[in-house]
Amino acid sequence: MSRLQAIVVLTVLLMGAFTEAYESFGLPTDREWLPRRPSKEPIDGINAALQTMLPLMEPLRPSERQALQKLANTVSRTLGKNPATRTEKDYADIMSAARKFVQVFQKPRSERHTTHDVRVLQVFTSWVYYTVEAFRDSALGGLRLVWQPIREGMNEAWDRMDKYVRETRKGTAPQRNYASYWNNVDDILDDLLLLLKPVPQT
Repeated sequence: MSRLQAIVVLTVLLMGAFTEAYESFGLPTDREWLPRRPSKEPIDGINAALQTMLPLMEPLRPSERQALQKLANTVSRTLGKNPATRTEKDYADIMSAARKFVQVFQKPRSERHTTHDVRVLQVFTSWVYYTVEAFRDSALGGLRLVWQPIREGMNEAWDRMDKYVRETRKGTAPQRNYASYWNNVDDILDDLLLLLKPVPQT
């Protein structure tokens, strides 16, 4: 076997392994989504999950990549602040940036989407799930009083998405329902945003 043939064979094997892993819709373990050290600061959990999410989202269109980068930059800015200076607005900005990505990604796919689009839905929903978990012990914006209902809504959104992923793998997922799963995620982000958004002074 020539060197060129060996390279071709190796490339095919690697692509096959990548395709198999991709088509399985496998996700990182809980440990990989969570901060390395326990933290009561929501931003630590949000950022840890974000770093796990980012490499799993490609390929994206330029506008989608820009929206995702805006989210990453907003998270990074909040992470870099002194904990004593972080405010509800910092977290509200993160939710706004996340909702913007949802809008940019979901809108052109409301009628037709690919298997990779379902993968992006799966990964982004996972990030939102761990973002909700990051607020578990937070008193920001009165979250402590309503966190449990938000978490229950998140669990329902996760279960629906997971069923859709399984249907996609089987080739039985209806095209027309794709947007509704993004709407579920957006509703969760909107709930968080409403609680964290500063109240206008009268």
